[in-house]
Amino acid sequence: MSIPGLGTLRAGNALYSVDLEQRIVQWGDLAEQIAPRDVALGRTCYELMNEVNPRNAASCRANCAVIALARLGRAHRDFTLHGRPVEGVTPLFDISVLLAGDEAGAVENVLHLVRCSGVEAASPSEEASAASPPGDPVLTPRQLEVLCCLARGKTPAQIAAELGVTPITVRNHVQAAMDRLGAKSRLEAVLAAMCLGLLPANPEQRDDATDDTLQR
Repeated sequence: MSIPGLGTLRAGNALYSVDLEQRIVQWGDLAEQIAPRDVALGRTCYELMNEVNPRNAASCRANCAVIALARLGRAHRDFTLHGRPVEGVTPLFDISVLLAGDEAGAVENVLHLVRCSGVEAASPSEEASAASPPGDPVLTPRQLEVLCCLARGKTPAQIAAELGVTPITVRNHVQAAMDRLGAKSRLEAVLAAMCLGLLPANPEQRDDATDDTLQR
């Protein structure tokens, strides 16, 4: 991998680089264990990683902590991402962050060194997402409709009245969406759907509701 100002970099593990706008600008040969190069280059890292496994939405999102620190000239500590499930198991990737800058020290590239640290049993939601071709929605239209209402600050009771269903049905849709996205709360499910591009990042103005509407 060639990085301006650093020449050619070689590593025994997967390596890729993003710019400060989170666009993937370099994708090493070994990184193809995560996704093909032609699929990765030019994409935002969070879009790709959330497509690989929706559970990554907890870490991979627009203006994530890694990028926020890099813009301040600081490297993020190591963290873990999830790979695409294969035959019932999910690879676990340990990510180390390195910063590459110009001669003046300004950060230009954020390198991600990826090491497979083990595997864990894949959840049903992970297996379902792995079975879908890249770009396919991981949620049903009704699940998306419910999450969109949650993002606008509506309570389950308000959503039920709007959609003409019972609150129990709404809660079932929310739980199914959480399971498919690997989310532990309503808020996490909404954020994951936004990171995957399934919901707009700026939903229409919230209705009157308490601040903890999205808490499970």
